[in-house]
Amino acid sequence: MTVGQADDFLRGNGFEVDKDRIEALLAYERLLLEWNAKINLVSRRDTSDFFIRHIVGSISFLFTHSLVSPARLLDVGTGGGLPGIPLAILYPDIRVTMLDSIQKKVKAVSGIVAGLRLGNARVECARVEEFPAGPGRKFDYIIARAVSTIAKVVGWCAPLLGPPDGTGRGGSGAVAGSRRVIPTGSFIFLKGGNLAGELAPLAEVAGGASVTVRSLDVEGSGDLLTEKKVIIISK
Repeated sequence: MTVGQADDFLRGNGFEVDKDRIEALLAYERLLLEWNAKINLVSRRDTSDFFIRHIVGSISFLFTHSLVSPARLLDVGTGGGLPGIPLAILYPDIRVTMLDSIQKKVKAVSGIVAGLRLGNARVECARVEEFPAGPGRKFDYIIARAVSTIAKVVGWCAPLLGPPDGTGRGGSGAVAGSRRVIPTGSFIFLKGGNLAGELAPLAEVAGGASVTVRSLDVEGSGDLLTEKKVIIISK
């Protein structure tokens, strides 16, 4: 996909992005596919239509929502840097930490981050359930894409999630243009399929939290993102 094609696709979904950031997203695609020939970062069955399937699949929730910036974001089980790297490209004022338990993936993603010169992104090797909370380990957002079950991730990561911002800059119901701002202190999940079984146990680990489920309807994506949803869990 060319810069012009990517720009047209995003604009067709009401999402305008500076050309230099589109170029960075496409550079990320090239670097990941180069690494993927050596290390299995994403399934090789899913590398066709990569921009739509993986990059748009990681950022399409921003067609209807936005993030508070500056902020700190933890990407759990990042794999090949998804969705952490696309979000770091689009939000240079958000500090993105990407977590994966497989050292060779961490090495590859570190190489991609260096190649893109992303100063606001870093990657660490650890299992999230063993990732210690503490000073410097609190995040405004925790995001996961196709990692374990929602309830398990919430249970593991609850100590890492900072409190909602009390200043109102990203409070519940705030709107940036036509996009609803996701308040700090939120989990964001990007998942597909029937989620009823995953959402049912949430009351045990996130009692009292607000849970929003929205389909990711992306114009021009065909069946590549069918049944994909964003789940936002806010304190």
